[in-house]
Amino acid sequence: MVIAADTALIGDGHLKYGVLPGSGSSVRLPRKLPVNIAKHLLLTGELAPADQLMRWGLVNEVVPASGFAGHGLRTGAANGGT
Repeated sequence: MVIAADTALIGDGHLKYGVLPGSGSSVRLPRKLPVNIAKHLLLTGELAPADQLMRWGLVNEVVPASGFAGHGLRTGAANGGT
């Protein structure tokens, strides 16, 4: 389950720093997103807003940033966390 704040920007920044992606994003993103979208994020270094990623299926839920921590705690507790 992926929960993101409404202010979150998510992507892969390796390109912006001239570094090869070594943490698995180049393998994981194409498995989670349509290949053309994953390539766009990987090859441009652009960050996508959380609501867009929810439409693409990478994020399950977008919540207001002001209530993000509380929502995460409630969700965890409701799903068997302590």
